[in-house]
Amino acid sequence: MNNKDYLKKQLEYKSNLVGQGFHTQLEDNRHACVNIFGEILEASNFDNSQLFLQWKFKIPPGWDLDDNELLELDQKEYEEIQLEEWNRIQSITQQSKVNTIKNDDGTITSKAHFCFPFDLQLQVDENELNFGKFPQLLVQVSSMDSWERNYIQGYGFIEIPHTPGFHELTLKTYRPNDDLYTRVYEFFLGGGTKVKDLDSISNSVYFDKQNQPKVLNRFPIDTESSGDIKIRVNVSIQRESYQTMSRKKDYQQKNQEMKTKYRERLEYLQQQQEIQTGLPTALIKTDMGYVNRFHTTNLPQY
Repeated sequence: MNNKDYLKKQLEYKSNLVGQGFHTQLEDNRHACVNIFGEILEASNFDNSQLFLQWKFKIPPGWDLDDNELLELDQKEYEEIQLEEWNRIQSITQQSKVNTIKNDDGTITSKAHFCFPFDLQLQVDENELNFGKFPQLLVQVSSMDSWERNYIQGYGFIEIPHTPGFHELTLKTYRPNDDLYTRVYEFFLGGGTKVKDLDSISNSVYFDKQNQPKVLNRFPIDTESSGDIKIRVNVSIQRESYQTMSRKKDYQQKNQEMKTKYRERLEYLQQQQEIQTGLPTALIKTDMGYVNRFHTTNLPQY
């Protein structure tokens, strides 16, 4: 087997390990693929005993859903798997009963566990990836009592981290601080103050009647802090420039190692030179090593 056949078999072996479901090359080098997957773990420090979450990913302008794998399916499979199921950007979790946990310091913490997974594949231009915003996770926390009355427990949002890897995030929530009449109404009939659109909780700009952008002012809104939501998220980014960046990083690392090696060698030679300079003048250097000058007369003559 020659070298060419050996390399071909190695490439086939690695290709079989990767499989056909992973796109090793992007169709457009200007775009990057971003995969966001993880799970909503738990909600803590909320009032009621039965909690469920309504969550949604807010996609920034310039980002698109990556449906390449869906388009490669047959027509029959395409009809069975809808786009909303393939790239789900919003959903509602199951109901979870709140458990009280006693901490080591004596305090009591109430937690509701969900472990609700999410998975999102996106495409974005590299300029937007470097300097733009990442998708945001918007959450509405609700509860249900034994009479099936719903209560709003809090709202919150958090931006997905820009750096690839594993992240554990804590999402802080708030809820409107209603007046006495609204609280009495909520106590007997449920409900409460609810936002019209979940996207509005993270907006900083709105458009007036003339379709002109205006800064959104939330100062008059009276709110109070609510509980926390713990999230685990994994971010992977696939783009062409990473290969160039990786090669450049390897070159810089090897160059730095070479400089360090030469610097250590130079310091060693300088130390040897200083030692030789500090020796007594009675010592001279010959091919036989350092020999005392006063004993050179005893050496045999040739």
